[in-house]
Amino acid sequence: MSAVVEEEREKVREQWDRIANAKARLQEKSAGLREDRKSIEAAIKKMAAVDREVSRRIDELSEVAQLCARTKQDCQEKFRACKAIEAERERMIGEAKGEAVKRLEAVEREVQRLEAIRVAASKERRRLLHTRQTVMCSRCTNPLSDAFESRELSNLGLRTAGDGATVIDSY
Repeated sequence: MSAVVEEEREKVREQWDRIANAKARLQEKSAGLREDRKSIEAAIKKMAAVDREVSRRIDELSEVAQLCARTKQDCQEKFRACKAIEAERERMIGEAKGEAVKRLEAVEREVQRLEAIRVAASKERRRLLHTRQTVMCSRCTNPLSDAFESRELSNLGLRTAGDGATVIDSY
């Protein structure tokens, strides 16, 4: 019996050793699982922080996108306004050119009118000079009319461009 008891003790010791080994392995695995759990929790916290940062950056990007859209819209409105101003400027330049052409034509007409008046005045001067010469005596070169009538003839618009001399004086 002692051999049987010894065998049984040996079996029980072996079972206790296996249980102890299993306990030790279980504790090692538990410790490993605790470490894994801690690292998983740390990773979850880091992922949550990263997720918050990504969300914050996405919000910033969406704000920037909205700002860009508003800026684009403002730029388009300003571009349309510039085009309208440019069109109005072109229209006004066209009108100004037309008005300048009209004024130039009016000036040219006035020049032609004044030239016609000058030619007519020149003809009248020549006629008056001829009249004065015919009024003078051919033998003594004294005027046939009295001095008062001569003054009347000299004041008949025979003045030149403001120099005060009559055409008769300049010949």
